[in-house]
Amino acid sequence: MTTAHRTLTVAALLFLVSTTGQAGQPPGNGNPNSDNPGKGNASNAQQNANLPYDQRLNEPTNSHNTLTSLVLAGISLAVARELAISTASVGYKPLPPGIANNLARGKPLPPGLATRNLSDQFVAGLPKHNGYRWVGAGADLVLIDITSRVVADVLVNALR
Repeated sequence: MTTAHRTLTVAALLFLVSTTGQAGQPPGNGNPNSDNPGKGNASNAQQNANLPYDQRLNEPTNSHNTLTSLVLAGISLAVARELAISTASVGYKPLPPGIANNLARGKPLPPGLATRNLSDQFVAGLPKHNGYRWVGAGADLVLIDITSRVVADVLVNALR
């Protein structure tokens, strides 16, 4: 065998060895950090399951109400907290973890969740959005769609 044939054979073997490591991986289970993660990766819902509800990725819960159609609060947590303190709308306890995990942007309000109306003075200082209203849920300030009761935004512990 000539040197050229040996070099070509070695190169072909190296190529096969380098691609064989990837061949054992089932299709669709790519690296989530790659450009082509594949459809087998954990969805946002699966990734969110282990995160506290205030750190979850935003995702829609159905095709009829996507996150792109929801408005954002339009106010930062710090400003909302300042407004709550100045209008004496504080002192509420956080929601229990089981309920808090279900309070997320793009999801309907959890069944049985007791929300409360906020003082007119406090609501007057919050941004206004047509078709939405502000409610309190535990220590959280929540913006919900009036008709569907889907959560548009949550300001965690703004009312603590």
